Amino acid sequence: MARGSGLPNQARSLLEVFTDLRRAGVTLRSVADDAFVTNQMLVGVASEMAHKYSADLAAHVKRGMQAQFDRGERLGGPVPEGYLLKAGIENERATREYVIDGERAPIIRRAVELALDGLGSGAIARRLNQEGHRLKSGKLWNRRRVHYMLSNPFYAGRVAMFRGTDREQVQVGTWPPLIDPDVFDRIRRMMAARGDKRAGVGRPTTRYALAKLATCGRCGARMYAMTSPYKRKDGSHQRSYVCANANESADLCDQPKLDAAKIDASVVDHLNRLFVDFEAWMAALASSMGKQRARMEAGCGRLLDEVTKIQRREAKLRARYIDVLDAPAETAAFEAYQHVLKEREAVQEQLRALQEAVGGRTGSTAG
Repeated sequence: MARGSGLPNQARSLLEVFTDLRRAGVTLRSVADDAFVTNQMLVGVASEMAHKYSADLAAHVKRGMQAQFDRGERLGGPVPEGYLLKAGIENERATREYVIDGERAPIIRRAVELALDGLGSGAIARRLNQEGHRLKSGKLWNRRRVHYMLSNPFYAGRVAMFRGTDREQVQVGTWPPLIDPDVFDRIRRMMAARGDKRAGVGRPTTRYALAKLATCGRCGARMYAMTSPYKRKDGSHQRSYVCANANESADLCDQPKLDAAKIDASVVDHLNRLFVDFEAWMAALASSMGKQRARMEAGCGRLLDEVTKIQRREAKLRARYIDVLDAPAETAAFEAYQHVLKEREAVQEQLRALQEAVGGRTGSTAG
């Protein structure tokens, strides 16, 4: 919970956390060291132990990184584009060796040629995409990836420590260079003279409703949210959705920029209509279901009345049929009697279906 000593620019000490929580009426508990965080006298000891552990751990990490740097070993991270990592065990010790990827190396060298011709990182990315080159992951090249590659000392066979700071240290690495060190230094000077700086990673945008959601309707690529640096007279900036393929290379997609203000307004308006008053909707639904059930129950009642009328007609026709059983009119009486039986069966079938829909029997039918 706390690794600092409480001094400026450090994390809060455990004693500070304990005091703040206690002032708010909260008890601090610990699974492993409960006695240290519940006893006011011992919590100061625990705070010093936590701070010492953090300081020792940081010192160990720094010493390990310095030892790796002195041996010319890479300090970690994903395998750079154009290289392969071969891991193994030698003399019961794990080994890591970086070798040049024969399939990907020509793409890196092509980017170096374009850089020597004076192209910037964005122009190099567009040219690589136009020529059909892709990253190992299959994605398009972009300015960020090209700049990272052309400014990363690893490609010159060097390992860098505290890269990009005043304390930066560079050492010859243990892997073969993919870019000649002299050429790499020349490209670095050209980039510095041109003012080509590394693209930073900013905060996630909150001004676009479809940020990281929209895709291009023409090619299926991701749509980027872009804000124009030009300031309008009213103080606003043009906001657009731009297809990644159209942005990196016009040959891959011809989707023009889309006005984000209009699109976002339509999306928000749709969402406002989509999310209705839930309680009111439930009340209306319950009322509608109640009315529907009442209509169904009324229908059951009408069918029961009709069944009763048919039963009375059936009894009369049965008696008439028995009276004229031996008379010439026997056939007509029999047909009338059969017709009533079929009518009663049909009405009873409708009644059963309606009663099941209502959820229970509202009456009984005579056999």
